[in-house]
Amino acid sequence: MKLFALSLAAYGSALDFDDVDFANANRAAIAARVNGDPSSSWVAATTGAQLGRFANTSYSVLRSLAGVLGGDPTENEAGLPTRTLAETSAAYAARFGGGSSLPVSFDAGRYWSAQCGSIIAEIRDQSACGSCYAVSAASVASDRFCIAHNGTRSARLSGVDLMSCCKTCAGSNGGCFGGTPSKCWDYISTQGIATGAAHGDKSACLEYPFAECAHHDPASPLPACPDTPYNAPTCFWACDSGPGANTGKHTYDGDQAAHKFATSYKVAAKAAAIQGEIATHGPVQASMFLTADFEVYRSGVFTTTSTDYVGAHAVRIVGWGTDAGAGKDYWKVANSWNDGWGEAGYFRIERGANILQIEAGVVAGTVHARK
Repeated sequence: MKLFALSLAAYGSALDFDDVDFANANRAAIAARVNGDPSSSWVAATTGAQLGRFANTSYSVLRSLAGVLGGDPTENEAGLPTRTLAETSAAYAARFGGGSSLPVSFDAGRYWSAQCGSIIAEIRDQSACGSCYAVSAASVASDRFCIAHNGTRSARLSGVDLMSCCKTCAGSNGGCFGGTPSKCWDYISTQGIATGAAHGDKSACLEYPFAECAHHDPASPLPACPDTPYNAPTCFWACDSGPGANTGKHTYDGDQAAHKFATSYKVAAKAAAIQGEIATHGPVQASMFLTADFEVYRSGVFTTTSTDYVGAHAVRIVGWGTDAGAGKDYWKVANSWNDGWGEAGYFRIERGANILQIEAGVVAGTVHARK
């Protein structure tokens, strides 16, 4: 596995990961630069409630959420095959007709709204846990499972299965301290993935163990997050039991087998290949560097040349479009920092320029034949 070397050129000074005052001053400087530039395609949050989960925290909080082990957004530790542009184009043509060209804009949630709208629209919250690799993989798998069955079968699939039970996914660091997206998809296609409900919901095999939390937003009605990351729960290779658990409906092995994917792969690092893949099969998982300027994103089409890398983060690309006012093509991306961050939990990022390596680490898989 590649080791991650931090590049700490944060607007002329090194990032201090433990100093709250430094972080607050740096955020203010970034916001002033971005918001003071009339040519900027995005708007930065300033202070207080706008910053939400990151207000008055050190950069160690952001780093704790950067859950791609090794800090390499382009990783393919599982050795997944690469689906080429020719292959994604052929699959798209087979589904939509040989003469069809990619649309100028596409939103998976809208396109499959009748069949899978509520599944695709969900913004999950990884809470105070570096489980982005698992949460985003499970969310993409949920989308694709529903789409493949045209809404006749749908399931909310479990990030906990990937962060606690897939020992290769989380590596030696443990489920809340990072994992590997490519190995999540290898697990989903070889082992399967159990169903998973949100915290407080016992209806699925595995409940997410951590509640949504306020993330330092004083205006949030949610409870405060802990100051240090949670530890992932131990896997017992069994569905949850105890008060309220639906023990009669699920067995862990059967639940996994019912949601086993047929294939897993990496998508070629070309915008058109990623677009074709999304339009044919549904959202994809992508990895990207996290930077100090991304932390203060509020709206618009994010773009950056910064190399003040904090770590690598896994997200879910759900579509694309063009912002005429900003003059930029973009990806529409669902984050896992709850719907109080960014554009109601989403962000847009410049498309076709591989910003923060977001186009170089796209992974996904396909479900067994439709039933």
